Amino acid sequence: MAQNLDYWDELAAIHSRGDRYPVKEVIRGETTLRTVELDILGAASGQHLLHSHCHIGLDSVSLARLGFQVIGIDYSATAIKHAQNIAKAASVANCSFKVSNSIDPAVPAMLNAFDIYYASYGVLVWVPDVDVWFKSASSYLKPGGTLILIDEHPFAATLDGAVASSLPPVSAPYWQDLGPYSTRNNKSYSGDHDLLTNDVQIKWPHSIGDILNAAIDAGFRIVRFSEYPFSHYRSVPQMKIGKDSYYHHPYWVKSVPFLFALELVKAGS
Repeated sequence: MAQNLDYWDELAAIHSRGDRYPVKEVIRGETTLRTVELDILGAASGQHLLHSHCHIGLDSVSLARLGFQVIGIDYSATAIKHAQNIAKAASVANCSFKVSNSIDPAVPAMLNAFDIYYASYGVLVWVPDVDVWFKSASSYLKPGGTLILIDEHPFAATLDGAVASSLPPVSAPYWQDLGPYSTRNNKSYSGDHDLLTNDVQIKWPHSIGDILNAAIDAGFRIVRFSEYPFSHYRSVPQMKIGKDSYYHHPYWVKSVPFLFALELVKAGS
């Protein structure tokens, strides 16, 4: 994971400039939240929300503006530094950040402290063990608290993003039997033109079955599981962004689930 941490440190420095990431827009009051998460989150009424994998904090600030009391965590100290600066520039008081790895249990001050544990768009593929991840998430939540995970669908993660074809081409494993695999990207997914020094990434495949069973084993009850035929980024070359801010494929709309959303409740409610 150290190799991936160097990669995310580098991306945080690039993204915080705001060339492609909407940093200036969020500071002046715009939101980065989209319909999938807004529909699941519902209306805020001061709930304490832990935003895991928060990166440079744009979603964290957007969540705070909705009325949540937000703490964002990320294992990149560089990302957290920029997130703190962005929240300060945005004058958002109910939003703070801490350096923390999402596979570690909550520290005593944050144990069983949150109503909502939230993570979205680029999460589990960076996690070696989903059983450990869900148990860590549970440690942050109050009994009866809610976990909301919105992420790239494991099937979509198997697709070869460099190939244009009428049928989905597969280039990565779906099950974890083969262990982690590597990808090589010398530029950020954001579209920034910087060439990355840390251009090799290590990823872990997790099937839907593995994800759901890990959640159940960690003591969660499944409230809702949804799949969507669109993506939060250009997964394959032909995808184009729509008015809904998601990327759509011209002819895989009936054959590929690109995103999933999972809503869980911690036992004890």
